[in-house]
Amino acid sequence: LRMWLDVALSNPPEVWLYDNSYVDLAGREFSPILDPGSHVTNLLRGDPTRGRSVFQRHWSIQEFAAHLRQGSGGGSDPYAELILPQVRSIIVAIFRALRFPPSSLQHRYGSHCSGNAIGDDSGTGPLGRLKRLGLDFLVDEHLHVWLMEVNVLKRDYGLAAAKGPGGDVKRHLVARLREAEAELQEARAGRRMPPEGFENLVGLIMSDSDMLPLS
Repeated sequence: LRMWLDVALSNPPEVWLYDNSYVDLAGREFSPILDPGSHVTNLLRGDPTRGRSVFQRHWSIQEFAAHLRQGSGGGSDPYAELILPQVRSIIVAIFRALRFPPSSLQHRYGSHCSGNAIGDDSGTGPLGRLKRLGLDFLVDEHLHVWLMEVNVLKRDYGLAAAKGPGGDVKRHLVARLREAEAELQEARAGRRMPPEGFENLVGLIMSDSDMLPLS
């Protein structure tokens, strides 16, 4: 499960969780035996029958949520009720930890924001410039969520989609992300309301309230 965040690594931080990223699927159906092609999602990329250019290896979050609802009989929404709260809790825990000394966050002296595109580190803008992060989570058979890694997505890193029909889903999702990020930049500059699709987590990060247990 890849989740996109736009963040300002300031103290207090600014953390925007984007609601429509994707699930990365393995090249082969899951098998209980030792089969890396069914367990590791970034293998078999160039396979002529199961590779990412010819075989659709991504689901949008909405498709993933619909699949889980169908599997539950339609009476519940496992993604919204179980998975997303755990994702929020993990993100909040990360940024709460970053605030403790020695802090990796820089003190925010002002509210001015850079006009640079999100993910563009080419300028020397002031504190508060947004960076794009890609957080990778594993969701197990019991719908427990595990953080695998945090990626800093400078410029277009991590946004490329495979050529051919297999890349259509990711290509569409990335295009929509860019549009939403442009709207978010305008909102931060005071020119509009924050766009739909982004959830501001700073209130949870700065509060003393307990989040959903991670275990």
